[in-house]
Amino acid sequence: MKTAALYVALVVVPLLGVVGVLQLGGLVEPPPSVGGAWRVTEGALCAIPGRAFSVEQSGAFLHLRLPGRVGLPARLAGDHFEAEGGATGDVSPGCGSDAVRVEARVGEDVAEQITGRMGIPGCGGCPMRPFVAVRDTTAAAPGGLAAQPAP
Repeated sequence: MKTAALYVALVVVPLLGVVGVLQLGGLVEPPPSVGGAWRVTEGALCAIPGRAFSVEQSGAFLHLRLPGRVGLPARLAGDHFEAEGGATGDVSPGCGSDAVRVEARVGEDVAEQITGRMGIPGCGGCPMRPFVAVRDTTAAAPGGLAAQPAP
């Protein structure tokens, strides 16, 4: 009898816990994949020289890397994210060292597209402007990251 109780306690209970976690995990929807290299196709952006940037992603947590600036941390909330930071470099006369702000949404119909607004708040030379970026599968991203196609 002791052996059966020990078996239940050490094997059956943990096994039921694993099955329960797997069942609950199957209900969780993963965030959209935005990691990799991106190329700006529309919008005049003084905040991105070269019109390219990269995104590092770990789940819902993002790290945007803009050329000539410190990375901007962000977090995906559904299909959108906001980031502000990267106060280095000299991109725009008079306000190039100020922090960049990004407000963006991952495309619903086009998963390989990011749309939004980007600029340096309070900077007349680099105001918030709309942009469209597409995944760049042909080149390495700024900062040496290789482009990664979406799954």
